[in-house]
Parts: sequence; C-alpha cells; structure tokens
Amino acid sequence: MFNKSVLNKHEIYTASCDMPIQNVLAMRAYAHPNKQLFLFLNDQGIECDQITFLELWQRTKYIAELISEQTEPGDRIILFYPQGLDFIASFFACLTSGRIAVPCNLPTRHRSDRCMNIIRDSRATAVLAPEDMIIRFFECFADSDIQNLKWIATNSSMRSNEKPSLYDAY
Repeated sequence: MFNKSVLNKHEIYTASCDMPIQNVLAMRAYAHPNKQLFLFLNDQGIECDQITFLELWQRTKYIAELISEQTEPGDRIILFYPQGLDFIASFFACLTSGRIAVPCNLPTRHRSDRCMNIIRDSRATAVLAPEDMIIRFFECFADSDIQNLKWIATNSSMRSNEKPSLYDAY
C-alpha cells in the first residue's frame, strides 16, 4: 500500500496506526509544513486555491479555538460553507475541538425550511459560516428560533501563527 522506503518514521506511523485525523494533520504539518495538501479547482478545471499542511493546521487551530470559546465539547455545529478549503478547515476545527460537525446545504429563502429541520433534528447550538455570507444566511431564518443560535463568522485569512510540535500530534 505504501512505499516505506520513501516515508519517514512519522509518515509511516500516521499511515499505519489508528490515529485521529486531526492528529495526523498535526504530524504531517510538523513533518512537511510546506507540502501542498489540497488543490481546489474551479468549474473550468483551473487551479483557484491551494493549502499546505501547515496552513490547514494553522487555520484549523485558530477556528477550533474560536468555537471552543463559544461552545462546549460535544456540541453540534452547523457548517454553512460552499465547497472549498474553508469548509475543510472548519470541519477539521470541529474535530480538533471535540465538537460534532453538521454540514448543511447553503440556506436560501426557498431552502430555509429544509435547513431548519436539519438544525432542529441535530440539536445544533451554533452555526459556523464565512464572514462575507453570514448576514445573508442569518436573514434566511428571519423570525425563527434559528436566529438564537450562536453565529460564528470565519474567513480564510484567520490562522494561528503557531507551528505544530510532535506534542500536538499525540
């Protein structure tokens, strides 16, 4: 499955053990901080965004700290994100902080009932969404109890300045 001759000991460990994915990310960010992890293509197949192990780890850490300040471990967090790297960072942040990510289709006035059902069924306590879209999403739920959730805005420039240590991977 893996060519062990080209993997270092940290990579072999993350590839062969039962390690939570957020710890694998920390280990890989430590071992290969500048290695490209994800490349995002637009509808025409043109590269439009990319992220390294370190950048994803830093974004994940920052968002995890943000949601940890406003929610409790085990809380369900609705993720309102279009496809892309911000969704990935927010999903990892939920895992890292011990919250349960509940991805949901982007709300519109026509789809708000469907989103409200998902939010109620999941018993979510907060919503995580891009800063430039959060007001529009909030307005989709006008006059509903959904507006009482904690609404947490993120943007792609949010990141921790820390570098991972091996301690972060265990």
